[in-house]
Amino acid sequence: MPSLPGTDALSAALRALPPRTARLLEVRLLEGRSLPECADLYGISPEAFAIHQLRATRALAEQLGWVAGGTRWSGDEEARLASGLQSALVGASASTQEHPRELAPLVELSRGIRAEAEALRRALRASEESEARAPKRLREERLQQAAVVALVALTLYFLLRGES
Repeated sequence: MPSLPGTDALSAALRALPPRTARLLEVRLLEGRSLPECADLYGISPEAFAIHQLRATRALAEQLGWVAGGTRWSGDEEARLASGLQSALVGASASTQEHPRELAPLVELSRGIRAEAEALRRALRASEESEARAPKRLREERLQQAAVVALVALTLYFLLRGES
């Protein structure tokens, strides 16, 4: 099994995921929230959240090249693996607990993210700040502001035109 990549590589892989997928991993692993807390935050059952976490962790593992993409699990198998991932991440015996072979890279990745949570949060925050100052982002913001001004101006024009 590959070793956990550096903070910058892990941060880049998280940013490359779809935003909802990355946010789910951030809430559960970087913020250290419990499964029931996360499920409540998303308004779904803990079992459903566990399945979403399994899929998100697998997507990150694929992004890092730890597992091959395209593997699909049946509903029952996915539920079993999601439960296994949660069990592997909870409790004092989590590090010595046996888990299915196909979960090994996902468990290792999840534990690594938890272990590097503070450094990863800093790296993600720094990349967000850098991205916010990027010329492309500033240009997009100016265009959005110009569009809002144009819409307000058109609205006022048609409102005042209708009164005369």
